[in-house]
Amino acid sequence: MLTPADPPTEPPAPVSQPFQLPAQLPAEVAGIAVPDEVFDRYAHLVRATLGVPVALVSLVTTAGQVFPGAEGLPSPWQQTRCTGLSHSFCQYVVARDAPLVITDAREDPEMAGNLAISDIGVIAYAGFPLHAADGTTVGSLCAIDTSPRVWSEHELDVLAHLAATASSELAMRAASVLAQDAVRAERAAAVRIAQVTESMAVAYLAMDVDWVITYVNAAAEQIAAAPRTQLVGRSFWEAFPAAVDTDFERHYRRAVATGETVTFDAFYPAPLQVWVQVRAVPEGEGLALYFSDVTDRYDAVAAAEHASAQLAALGSIALSLADAEEISDLVATIAEQGLAALGADGGSVAVPDPDDDTQLLSYITANFGEGTRADFGRLPMSAQLPVALAARSGQRVLLEDQAACVAMSAHVLAANEATGCQAWASVPLRAGAQVIGVLTAGWAQPQTFGPAQVALLETFAAQCAQALRRLQSRDAERLSAAAELRAGDLARTSAARQGALVTIAQALADADTQDEVLNVLAGQGADLLGANGCGICLRTDDGAHVDTVVTDSYADVRPTVQRTPADFPMPAVRAAATGQAFYLSDREQTEQTFPGSEAIYIGAGVQASAAVPLRTRGRLLGCLSVGFADPRVFSSEERELLTAFAALTAQALGRIAAHEAEQAALAAASSTAQILQRSMLTAPPEPDHLQIAVRYAASAAHAEVGGDWYDAFITADGVTSLVIGDVTGHDMRAASMMGQLRNLVRGVAFTLGESPARVLAAVDRAAAGLGIDTVATAILAQIEVDEAHRAAGTRLVRWSNAGHLPPLLLEADGTARFLEADSDLVLGWDPAVDRHDHEHVLKPGSTVLLYTDGLVERRGISVEQGLAWLAHAAGELASSPGGTVEQLCDGLVGLVGDHLDDDVALLALRAHPEDAPRPPEAGPVRVPARLEEAQAAAAAEADS
Repeated sequence: MLTPADPPTEPPAPVSQPFQLPAQLPAEVAGIAVPDEVFDRYAHLVRATLGVPVALVSLVTTAGQVFPGAEGLPSPWQQTRCTGLSHSFCQYVVARDAPLVITDAREDPEMAGNLAISDIGVIAYAGFPLHAADGTTVGSLCAIDTSPRVWSEHELDVLAHLAATASSELAMRAASVLAQDAVRAERAAAVRIAQVTESMAVAYLAMDVDWVITYVNAAAEQIAAAPRTQLVGRSFWEAFPAAVDTDFERHYRRAVATGETVTFDAFYPAPLQVWVQVRAVPEGEGLALYFSDVTDRYDAVAAAEHASAQLAALGSIALSLADAEEISDLVATIAEQGLAALGADGGSVAVPDPDDDTQLLSYITANFGEGTRADFGRLPMSAQLPVALAARSGQRVLLEDQAACVAMSAHVLAANEATGCQAWASVPLRAGAQVIGVLTAGWAQPQTFGPAQVALLETFAAQCAQALRRLQSRDAERLSAAAELRAGDLARTSAARQGALVTIAQALADADTQDEVLNVLAGQGADLLGANGCGICLRTDDGAHVDTVVTDSYADVRPTVQRTPADFPMPAVRAAATGQAFYLSDREQTEQTFPGSEAIYIGAGVQASAAVPLRTRGRLLGCLSVGFADPRVFSSEERELLTAFAALTAQALGRIAAHEAEQAALAAASSTAQILQRSMLTAPPEPDHLQIAVRYAASAAHAEVGGDWYDAFITADGVTSLVIGDVTGHDMRAASMMGQLRNLVRGVAFTLGESPARVLAAVDRAAAGLGIDTVATAILAQIEVDEAHRAAGTRLVRWSNAGHLPPLLLEADGTARFLEADSDLVLGWDPAVDRHDHEHVLKPGSTVLLYTDGLVERRGISVEQGLAWLAHAAGELASSPGGTVEQLCDGLVGLVGDHLDDDVALLALRAHPEDAPRPPEAGPVRVPARLEEAQAAAAAEADS
């Protein structure tokens, strides 16, 4: 109960104001347990949010004060949970019904004599009043620091809001008590109960022993979407049939059976479609329900999960797009799978009609029906529809709702009626500056088209455009092959040769590498032409050389022609360099035209030869070289055949080159971020008798880089500094922010020469001033040795913690324990936050392990369990005979294996005895080459 046990014998300090403290508390407040789980959580929240050592929820009367919520009090106060008024600052908050904010109580004339200063360590105090349901001031929610502290406006604002919330909890409990009393009261008290419940923002519904609804307040009417006249007097199960055989029924019956309050969240389906947080309280022989609509909270979670699922689905669809072999397959994949992944109710992919560029051909999703496909499958480019406007303008078109559709045209309304949609997005598919198609998505509900949704649409459109261009290029090859065939004099070309050329065209269109093209030439091509071999000559990018690959039949001359200058005396090289075709009937003609070429032709066994330029999209790639064992005169028919053959080869080579460039660009983009991150995770120094080991293990669940980092360096004053940190996020931006923060910490620590807390505070200010808009957890530690520690053979580790997991200390015998100390706010949150240093003496052979949360956080286990596992595993590894810090890091990474849910950064420092040689496993001392030069410059500047 709330009466303090064993009040102090000294008289309470008087309150110096005209108001009085209450002699007793309201009944609903007096019944609060000490300790109370809910108010303990408020104390924990204040302590964690403001970074203070002590936080209290106090209730005050003239008899003293008690603490239903408390965290961080020294013994025995944390256990007894009460003091007399001689130890109370909260009495002033209650008596004055106003906040009390003190920077240093020792310097405050009114507070300087309060025994809480000397006995409990209260130096800085910030408290806000707590009010009972009737408005009576009954206590205080306060934050206490054991050092002087200037409370920021942000901290006081947070504390005020938490105090208001705690007062609401008191009011909630008062309402519950009143409701219970009302159920047991006579009917004459019903009006008073109704007044209380109707004034509550929380929904309230009461039932009797037979589950008949006896009361519903206005808030409950709103959530239930029904007036009380339709609910009161009915069975609850009849009024809410969807609750039967669900968590609702199970929890309600458990509350009645056990007589205990049951709190839970559950979803009530149509027609309500609402998530509710319910508190089921047995009252008399019936049951009272207090519930709130928490749909917005669950919708936010669902939206985040939906966005993640969309990204995963689009990643899978990207693979399907890469595998598509026909444009019809591609547009079907885009329309049927991609639009569904975007959350659209349907849509289309439109491409220009290859036979009439004034028309658009659309693949429309099947769910829109055959009638819609018939009406909108072919459209004039001038149509007043989003798809046509996007195709004409090259800009995306977004229609958010029916009103936007009406404003555009009657054609859009017709599309709405046919499809059931009222919001549209049409995004151009671009290949460079050319629009090659339009992706259109439709929704049955209005859309806001926020930045995230638009970015998702643009990203998917870019993937679709890339795949569509690849297939259009391949189809163009095949169409070009057919055009070449039609353009020739079919009367002078045999049916067999035409069939063979078609087969070759298909084989070249299916070739994915230059070697595969050469294999087609060596086999089917040589057979068709009656040649004894072929070669492909390609100009280098600078045009100075020509690279040649030849079929195996010309293996003897391959080394000679593999790379030659552009003016090399050979028909194929000249054709590749200039784009001029050569048809030479024998070696004599060849030698006359290209003196010095005869030896190569003899070595290849070639008499006649043809060199036909390879051109694609107006660009000269090189030439196709074909050799014949016997002299021959090339007829016009053969020249046309060779020209067509070269055109097919050029198209295949152009497509392959474009695909290889595309893949190279993707690979380069994929690796750039990882290279960037790795480049910032440099090797640590190895100073004196300190050995440092580092590791970085990437998550198995993410393909992108993250914001985890480690660092170790020696400052200008010779202090070894260690850093571990984790920037929020897991993408390129997180890696970039990590790099900026890492370099900022390095630079500030090296030049400032201050303690870790002062360095991190300076980093906070610099990050805010430089616009580094991110937050991160981090620990900065320094290894110090003064004369006293040197004489004792020990070292001092001094660190400051910005919201990070605690360092792990491993003694020489393998004993493991966390260096638990109050952590401050994360970096980047508040440039004015106070930061604190902590210290511990390192004995010889001790190891300090810094790590990021990916090492201990796993799905299905708590952080506390993960930390316990780490202490046990690290202790065993450290105590194994001959175990080094390198083996410690390898062992921990090996234990988690490929099951990482997040990236892991590790840094382990072992302090070897200074009175013995540096052990061999530690390796040589290693420091930056110019460290002494930098230190000398810093010292000179300090002396000047």
